[in-house]
Amino acid sequence: MTDFEHLWAMQPEAFAAFMCSAGEDSLQSRSLPDSEPDDQPPYELVNGVAVIPVEGVIMRRSFFSTGLKDISAALDAALAAPDVRAVLFSIHSPGGQARGVKEVADAIFAARRVKPCAAWVDGLCASAAYWLASATGAVYAGPSAEVGSIGVILRHMDKSGWNKEMGLAFTYVTAGSYKAVGHPDAALSERDMGVLQARVDAIYEMFCGDVAQRMGLAPDNRAAWADGRDFLAGEAEALGLITAIVPSRAEVIKQLLKETHMDKDELARSHPDLLAAIQREAAEAALKERDKSEAQQAAQATASALALMETVCGKETADKVRALMETGVTPEQLRAAARVLGDAGASRQPSGDPKADMLEAIKQATPAPVSDGSGASQDETAALIQRIGSM
Repeated sequence: MTDFEHLWAMQPEAFAAFMCSAGEDSLQSRSLPDSEPDDQPPYELVNGVAVIPVEGVIMRRSFFSTGLKDISAALDAALAAPDVRAVLFSIHSPGGQARGVKEVADAIFAARRVKPCAAWVDGLCASAAYWLASATGAVYAGPSAEVGSIGVILRHMDKSGWNKEMGLAFTYVTAGSYKAVGHPDAALSERDMGVLQARVDAIYEMFCGDVAQRMGLAPDNRAAWADGRDFLAGEAEALGLITAIVPSRAEVIKQLLKETHMDKDELARSHPDLLAAIQREAAEAALKERDKSEAQQAAQATASALALMETVCGKETADKVRALMETGVTPEQLRAAARVLGDAGASRQPSGDPKADMLEAIKQATPAPVSDGSGASQDETAALIQRIGSM
């Protein structure tokens, strides 16, 4: 790949300054610095939160910039570490190369299912850097932070004038009609412009689609939030590009820790009262679930018994039993009523009023006070006797 083929998701002014101070060819030829010792985690651990820095221009590999490979390695290490409960990306970056950013953003998005993730804008979070931040779904920024610059840029350099002055002429011998699209030794043709514009548009669509999905923005309103502008934190919050304005990174870490889950031992040490309340609620829920299960089993047993009675004794008898059960009458009350209605050896002499005799018998079998019959219309038990007598 030559330098004119690279796509960038980067602030235009930062892009121009970067290209002047360090050309892509020189970056590709420089060696990488020595990596950190193996025993040092590639993040800062703060109260159980892995803080992963994203500083400077984003490139595939790091030199004086942030490397996508380094970000991926740090994320993998944080997800695997048992002492890490959440992940925070601390970002101060104008963006960088577009190639490879989506893949890392997708990995961050997937990491949210493993551990809570968020991004803290430490001054600037633009373009490719915002693509990564938005993948967390939770972007926090200070009041003076700049956020946005959602867009894609590609620079074509026409060296033909300089070549002519230097007496140089270049001929490209290719196989494949598009092999030398956008080469720098001629003005950009209309065809080549169309090819490069389509490539820029494709990356832009990916960028906007990811941001809209992960930050909950309306894709059809992207002209407001994805036109390449930077926004101060207040504007960015109003557009939905950031979750909240907070005073410091420490505040974001505190917010992240609220989303984490402690094990029982850690909870007992740090919050014994909370653990006791959780255990109490769990016990109450278990009792309610047991009672519900027992009620369901009893209902199933009753339904089975009534179905069997209907088969053996007929529907009319089963309906009478079902009606009695629905009144809430107890077996003891029924046995007392049966003695009045049919037991000749009952100890009490009948009064001649069947309902009064039945009421008196039920009084004896019922511990709760029962009216003597004068207020039968207001007494549930008397109403029950009336229903039994009408069967």
